[in-house]
Amino acid sequence: MPTSSLLYAQNGVLLEAEISIDGQWRFPPNDSVSTKFEQAILHFEDQWFFYHLGINPIAIFRAIRLNIKNNKVVSGGSTITMQVARMLHGNHKRTVFQKLIEVLYALKLELFYSKEEILFLYCNNAPFGGNTVGIEAAAWRYFGRASNQLSWAENAALAVLPNAPALVFPGKNEAAFLHKRNKLLLKLFENKVLNQEEYELALIEPLPGKPKKLPSLAPHLLQYSNAHGNKGKSTVTTLAPDVQHFINATIERYQSNYSANKINNIGVLVVNTYSGEVVAYAGNYHPKSDASTSKGYAVDMVHGLRSTGSILKPFLFAALMQDGALLPRSLVADLPTSISGYSPTNFNNQYSGAVPLNLALSRSLNIPSVRLLKQYNTARFLTILKSIGFTSFTQNADHYGLSLILGGGEVSLWELCGVYASMGRSLQTYFSTEGKLKQGNWSMPHFVPNMNETTDNKEFTLLNTGAIYLTLDALKSVIRPQNEAGWEYFNASESIAWKTGTSFGFRDAWAVGVTPDYTVGVWVGNATGEGRPGLVGGLLAAPVMFDIFRNLPSLQNPNFDIPYDDLRHEMVCQESGMLAGALCAKTDSMYVHKNALRSASCNFHKSINLNTNNHLQANLNCVTANNLYADTFFTLPPGMEYYYAKNHPDYKKLPGFSPGCIPLEEGDVIEIISPTNSTEIVIPRELDGTEGKVIFVAAHRKQNMRVFWHLDGVPIGSTTDSHTLAIEPESGQHVLVLADEEGHRLSYPFKAIKE
Repeated sequence: MPTSSLLYAQNGVLLEAEISIDGQWRFPPNDSVSTKFEQAILHFEDQWFFYHLGINPIAIFRAIRLNIKNNKVVSGGSTITMQVARMLHGNHKRTVFQKLIEVLYALKLELFYSKEEILFLYCNNAPFGGNTVGIEAAAWRYFGRASNQLSWAENAALAVLPNAPALVFPGKNEAAFLHKRNKLLLKLFENKVLNQEEYELALIEPLPGKPKKLPSLAPHLLQYSNAHGNKGKSTVTTLAPDVQHFINATIERYQSNYSANKINNIGVLVVNTYSGEVVAYAGNYHPKSDASTSKGYAVDMVHGLRSTGSILKPFLFAALMQDGALLPRSLVADLPTSISGYSPTNFNNQYSGAVPLNLALSRSLNIPSVRLLKQYNTARFLTILKSIGFTSFTQNADHYGLSLILGGGEVSLWELCGVYASMGRSLQTYFSTEGKLKQGNWSMPHFVPNMNETTDNKEFTLLNTGAIYLTLDALKSVIRPQNEAGWEYFNASESIAWKTGTSFGFRDAWAVGVTPDYTVGVWVGNATGEGRPGLVGGLLAAPVMFDIFRNLPSLQNPNFDIPYDDLRHEMVCQESGMLAGALCAKTDSMYVHKNALRSASCNFHKSINLNTNNHLQANLNCVTANNLYADTFFTLPPGMEYYYAKNHPDYKKLPGFSPGCIPLEEGDVIEIISPTNSTEIVIPRELDGTEGKVIFVAAHRKQNMRVFWHLDGVPIGSTTDSHTLAIEPESGQHVLVLADEEGHRLSYPFKAIKE
């Protein structure tokens, strides 16, 4: 017969149940029947079960006598074996002929099955009232516990139900029900199955009431489990029931607040970082009473594919570290950028000019990420993403483009947590695996014990432990939500490597965090894809994640192992973040990736000759050697300097030249900031169809310096201080020339293409 689909927690607590396809609560059978229920059912139904051959002649003759005496059927004389035979063949109407058929089938059952097997069949298929079939379903429906946890009184109450489930039923005919139960308890006492104390205590226990609702703590996991071959089965999971209870309550609490802004759905996944086992799974907010599907509650957002927002940035950081192209604190450009018509902006619409790479990651700056992806190559990055476990990137690199790093692709919360947990696991097992990434250590989460969903790739990841360590270390510095301020001053506070993401149009809010104990992922949004103002990862998903982390039981595994073989201790320039050069006065010693020696030493520090009289730049063409002295300056390119100086009052710009002094060589005085390194520029079209203009942005080292603009030798304008000009070039090759009042020039060749 079809059976219900069940999910159990790691300790055997029922988490979720789905009624069988024939509308019956019929649980998949357990391995055995509890001793208490076996004794109760045998004493009530068939005390001589283990002694007869399927029929009990004495019981049959007694039934015939009683039926004749009462002129109606009051007793059937059926043994448990005969009742199993009737259940197996359709529970036909009771007639003399049907009784003879049952006798024959009972003899056949006794021939081919053991007594224990026949009793097992009966207990798991007997009717217990309503649509409840079998002892296990009855135990949960009437008492909310497993059958092996029931008392003598509870077992006796259930044992009397199959005899007449339509007449004696919990919540109905309670006087008859109580009489039958107590009569059975007395029989158990008289046969010395119960002692005096057990009997008296059993008599005062109340009868079960109406059937209880079965637990519904993980409906979306049951949905996922059924889809993977477990429909109609009992599945023991890795979930911790107390954590699952807390997760559901947490989602309910936050959703009640978020729903005021018409944000209806939250998905949460908690994974044991070391084992990859799912500790808690909430695919969506699961209301206790509202059965409406209009708000998308039935959609499992743990496995739903959603736009990533910024959640992929750490993997680009790791790839750059492993390449050796940059160090964790290397300065990267953060200024207006336009690449082939694509113009990303930071969330706050501000520019830093230059920012350390680890801060660009922890602050989730978009512009540095896009520029770095262009430098690294989108196709290479896509290969990295696939190698670490993401299966949803099915298109080629041209399809995603540079927007891949800002949400141009989709992932699921399941795979996201799987990748982050695998990163943490690779560090936890660093010493035990001799620094090698084993395939079993890089896997997706699993909710069934002793099961690893490893990636199919032979080279299962292209990231090594050094790159992973530096990435997670940088993510520990992400600024926490306001209610988490000051966390680092409390000894009990966990150091969490975490990242948020917000998709375009405020449709998806992400937060994922990893510690040596747990990996927690949260998605907030609408299953319909509707965006809402304020739907931001740091504002909505992060508080849920930290609330969960605060309440998870500690596994006392405080820190990740440091992968020394993949790292090096090097001297690094404090200002540029690059390997310290000879001119770097302020240095730090820090861990960098072993491949960092491929990168160049600091080139932002320069030795400049100054005039002793006015401390301006000078050379031997205008002053004598006695009037020259050298000083070291930290100097950024003009574009970076323009914005960097605004945010760093201590930044010292290069002084001008002494009167009459001519530079011996042309330096970087003027720089085109946007478009960025583009040899081909797309001319956009306005909404009305007319050709638009290309916005050029330049920077000059000197404030208030006038810059003259020429396109193909023709003057087109001049700017002062803020050097921005809109140009309408024709299709084809052009040369843009910028010149200042001091004779400094910059030539910028490009090709214009109409959209």
